[in-house]
Amino acid sequence: MSYSWLKSVFSAVGLDLRRIALRHRDDIDDLRRIFPGDSARILFDIGANEGQTATRLLKAFSSATVHSFEPTPALYEALSHRADGRRWQVHPFAVSDSIGTATFHLHEGQSDVNSLLPAVEDRAFRPTTENVVVQTTTLEHFCDSAGIEAIDILKLDIQGAELLALNGAAEMLRDHRVSSIVTEVNFWPIYKGQAFAHEIFSLLHGFEYWLYGLYDLAYEKNGTISWGNAIFLKRELCDSLPRFDPRVAIAISRK
Repeated sequence: MSYSWLKSVFSAVGLDLRRIALRHRDDIDDLRRIFPGDSARILFDIGANEGQTATRLLKAFSSATVHSFEPTPALYEALSHRADGRRWQVHPFAVSDSIGTATFHLHEGQSDVNSLLPAVEDRAFRPTTENVVVQTTTLEHFCDSAGIEAIDILKLDIQGAELLALNGAAEMLRDHRVSSIVTEVNFWPIYKGQAFAHEIFSLLHGFEYWLYGLYDLAYEKNGTISWGNAIFLKRELCDSLPRFDPRVAIAISRK
């Protein structure tokens, strides 16, 4: 049964049959293709929240160690009880561009938007219910202290403060000691003082990290892109990737 025959049959009843490529639909699946086997060993989960990403990374990369960072006190405590301290290690720091302390804004009942930055007033977030002082660190300082030479996967989901964390890893990025970066990128103002997507793109492009894919795009009510996630790869890793043959699905729609 050929595709052209099926297409003609559907066309006779007013339906259009099309092939569509299933590429860049899931960031963890793509990371598994980028890092086959046990090639990804050191993974950083910045902005761990309740451990959603860490759990998926631990499952996807069975020989890797995941370092999760979560400054929200209650979330850090809960994660500490779940983590084994070996393959999954949890740290109570807000990763930024300096070492010290900072005010952290908590949103009760909506912990996934807790941030070093206050939310803009017109966002549909629950109001800040508490400000707490948290410890901050930089990626370079933490890695030096922990004896970590390089990071295979660096995931950043810290609600507008991603550029601060990247600036705190400038030397590691310059030396390409971070192989891949999975980061949230904002296209609309969500937090006061946030970095916009083009600023993150510009910084990483300057260090020769190329955009691999965009994921989980969210939209404003007017249809414009609000935020999403992006994977960037260092130049050498991009050059070494095999040809990518996307999976293909069939879409059916009315003409």
